[in-house]
Amino acid sequence: MIRHSSLPKLDACPCFESAGGQSPAAGRGVKIDAVQRRLLAGDKSAIQDLTELRDIDAALWGVEELLRLANGAKVETDEANLKVVTPGMTHEGTEDARASRICTSYDFKTGQIYDYEAQAAAYSYGNMEREFADEWTFHLLFTDQKLVVTHHFTLLEAKAIVERILAKANDPDKKPESCQYCGWCAKKSTCVEVVGPVVETQAIVLQEVSIDTIKAELSADPARLGSFLRKANIFKKQLWDWAKEEAKRQIEAGASVDGFRLVKVKDSETFPIAVVAEAAQATQATYLEIARLIGDDIKGEVLREWAEPRGYFPQADQAVYTKNNARLTESKIK
Repeated sequence: MIRHSSLPKLDACPCFESAGGQSPAAGRGVKIDAVQRRLLAGDKSAIQDLTELRDIDAALWGVEELLRLANGAKVETDEANLKVVTPGMTHEGTEDARASRICTSYDFKTGQIYDYEAQAAAYSYGNMEREFADEWTFHLLFTDQKLVVTHHFTLLEAKAIVERILAKANDPDKKPESCQYCGWCAKKSTCVEVVGPVVETQAIVLQEVSIDTIKAELSADPARLGSFLRKANIFKKQLWDWAKEEAKRQIEAGASVDGFRLVKVKDSETFPIAVVAEAAQATQATYLEIARLIGDDIKGEVLREWAEPRGYFPQADQAVYTKNNARLTESKIK
């Protein structure tokens, strides 16, 4: 059964199949979501279920931002009334919150930022069919980053996105594609897009050829260079971190791993931001001193998002710009 949440993964790889289980990160998201629903329903004591400062901050920001976006419209938070059935899908999804009067849905997201347009389209499509609406807005609230990503769909647009992905997933001749979701897939240990590149990269690593020779061969053939980057990336994601942890485990158990040993390092010490605030107040520190203590420059979008609602507008000539900054990203193989 195809779930609403799996549509972004199926868009990246039509053969994706969830490995199941719940990671600590996912468990954190579920816990914060539950608190946010209760807060929206008027239960202020719900915040006491969270103990970590960053979780409390994320939950409160998400609720405040949702209410700001709703602008007085009634927001439904009862899960029993948030079920969505999308045409072509047997799975019954559950939204985080919905304001039907203004044809808008809301979804809280914790952790890393991913592209959830396909999931948003599926919920919006189902809502429009149920409400006989021609348009729907879907707000994704990334509560850790304090970022809102908004998707606005017409009925035809949402329908086209969902049907395209379902057609790919249901194609009997579909083929797997390596993507950012491989680590979450139940087939990752046997998938040719994962196992093949790992085996090939291992062969390159183990062969007795100089690094300079390998570099020269890759540099001379752009197609081979691109292939190597894709396959080496899969090798790193699937084996490198695992191998380090496995080596550590074996050494701790008394085994000898050729070329590696464990070195004791000093425990790291950090203070929560609440302690920093207390220290600032006790020492009567200036704003500049605290900014220097916390350290590093701030991204433009972060400062503007914080400052502009407070009436301060950073000017472009105050910023420092990095020129000719390009980032390599992987594109789909045609």
